[in-house]
Amino acid sequence: MKILHTADLHLGKKLFNTDRVDEQEAVMLEIIDIARANKVDMALIAGDIFDTALPSAAAETLFFESMVNLGQICTVIVIAGNHDDPVRLAAAKEMALSCNIVLAGESDITYSARKFEAGKGYIKTRINDQKVCVNIVPYPSDSRMGEVIKENTAYPERVKRRLFEGAKGFEKDSININISHLFCVGGVKEGDEREIELGGARLIPTEAFPEAHYTALGHIHKPQTISKTKNIHYSGSIMPYAFDETSQKSVIIADINAQGINDFVRAPLTKYKPVAKLQAGSVMQALDLLEKNLDKWVWLELKLDDSITDSAAKSLKSFSNMLRFSLILPEREKVIIKDKRLKSDREIFVEFYKSQYGGKEPKPELVNMFLEIMNEL
Repeated sequence: MKILHTADLHLGKKLFNTDRVDEQEAVMLEIIDIARANKVDMALIAGDIFDTALPSAAAETLFFESMVNLGQICTVIVIAGNHDDPVRLAAAKEMALSCNIVLAGESDITYSARKFEAGKGYIKTRINDQKVCVNIVPYPSDSRMGEVIKENTAYPERVKRRLFEGAKGFEKDSININISHLFCVGGVKEGDEREIELGGARLIPTEAFPEAHYTALGHIHKPQTISKTKNIHYSGSIMPYAFDETSQKSVIIADINAQGINDFVRAPLTKYKPVAKLQAGSVMQALDLLEKNLDKWVWLELKLDDSITDSAAKSLKSFSNMLRFSLILPEREKVIIKDKRLKSDREIFVEFYKSQYGGKEPKPELVNMFLEIMNEL
């Protein structure tokens, strides 16, 4: 059985107010072509389908059209990420089933239809006469898991309990797959992503995952393998969504049977426009760099001894691929360098709390609750 694993589509997301739906459409078509060329049997889409809980009509249209086309090639499993509204994402789940698509906003999947059989937290089906069970755990926030935070029960333990609950559907003679959207111990973040460690309290250790032939994860934009022995993988995002996302974007194609993974490749995605952060020491150098990088979205940092002339500014602005421009002057350089040290969500909250309560440190569970809310945004 061949699977295609992707995640973090972030359909509708803009880059410095620049609409990229056309780019995203080209990438989605490329993913469909990859699925077709590789004769994929199942596509796993591990969360953050949209960039906001209320996506634009264009983003929703792109998603549903892409899923219908993908569903004509293979079985499609889609789960909600922290950016998605789980109810909205799964609103069309009954109709989606007729198109060979499972839309899972929450873990509790109780419907059975067509070739799917569902239990609490899992989906069962047959592909090429082979039994397949997918343990489905959409973004497991405390609120979405329907749990009240208890001081004596750590978040990783609650997530582990949910992961193992869905794994009750696993059988010895079936291909067993985990799919979720979370931060795993060992994950390396990239670019436009919130603090991963969250003080270590929100990281899920590899031992929290039930034994499976494959574990498909979303939430981290950088493609990476967390554990080869446990087959835990992040596909990464389908496009760069920040100027420091420099990794090659790809989808995973894995050939799996009941004994394990036969083949594993990352198929590169090429239809998006790369990003580049460029530095120049003169207007002429800046214009030359922009001309040489017309195929990229550019953030240009121009360091000058004096302010820029109107004619030079006009020449620079004529490049539509330049989305952000930073002018660095000697008298401001120290301030700019200082401003580059951005604080994490945790640091900002702790500083604010201490300023309001006479220097008193907030309790760890309060900090974690704040970070959980920030992750929902």
